[in-house]
Amino acid sequence: AIRAGLRLLRECPHDAIVATAPPVSPLLVGATLSRQSGLPLILDCGDQWDVDDRNPTDPAVHRRDPRQQAAIVQAHALLADTPSAALKLAQLVEQCGSPAQVSWIFNGFDVTDAASPALPGTPRTDYGHGNQLYRISCVGPLGDRSPIGPFVAGVQKLDHEFPELSSRLELIVAGERTEAQERVLDVLPCPLVRLPRVAHDEAARIMSESDALLLLGADAPDAKRVVHEMIYRYIAARRPIFTVAPEGDMWDIVRHLPGTVLCQPCAGGAIADALALNIDSHEAGFREDPADWDVSQFDA
Repeated sequence: AIRAGLRLLRECPHDAIVATAPPVSPLLVGATLSRQSGLPLILDCGDQWDVDDRNPTDPAVHRRDPRQQAAIVQAHALLADTPSAALKLAQLVEQCGSPAQVSWIFNGFDVTDAASPALPGTPRTDYGHGNQLYRISCVGPLGDRSPIGPFVAGVQKLDHEFPELSSRLELIVAGERTEAQERVLDVLPCPLVRLPRVAHDEAARIMSESDALLLLGADAPDAKRVVHEMIYRYIAARRPIFTVAPEGDMWDIVRHLPGTVLCQPCAGGAIADALALNIDSHEAGFREDPADWDVSQFDA
């Protein structure tokens, strides 16, 4: 990789070296190319380095690789994808004694790769519950970073108070799930569709046919700076986003989009109330018009 990189640098003038992590290997390649070429090194830190999918509260995941530290010291700039992540990186830069500047920029999506949302009245896939239910879909993995439990608790509260409403709610989950998350889904008191991980086109179809998309985040330390991997694909689908996550960067990204719902994971009552309102609005014929969505700031 280093030989190929040096050859490219000789063949075509460059202004900087950009290295994206994880894994660590691009940092090593980027740092070497930067040293040998004299070009500034920029570290793209869009993926949170010290948040672990399996257990984000485990102190072991915060032990930084010495090679990462060396790259930070050598870097001229570090780039994050949210304001909170940039603040965290600034702390790491200071701890490492690096002179690097830190900034941030939101990620986005390729508009040519985004499926057009289904228009109101367009027939959609029937999963055995008919097509009249209020359909909310969760596309992506369910695990410690994106637990379904708080949403299920909200549906259970809705079912306890208004069972006639919970029966008119359909949840679709598509993606990899841990056994613990499967057990949580077992107690869901509404029509449920379980799908495995699906291909890009199928995921886009599921999202476009949904009345809302479920965005989840764990209530854990540093959770406010963690952004769900599907958030920009959700935005590209131009469907209302039902967010059950701690207040933080994810809230700020979606809060001004049409139909957004923002709920803390511990607020089962608020989740139930928001679902009741959305189900009633759905049955009254209200739909968010995709034409009202301005997603230009996320068009990469």
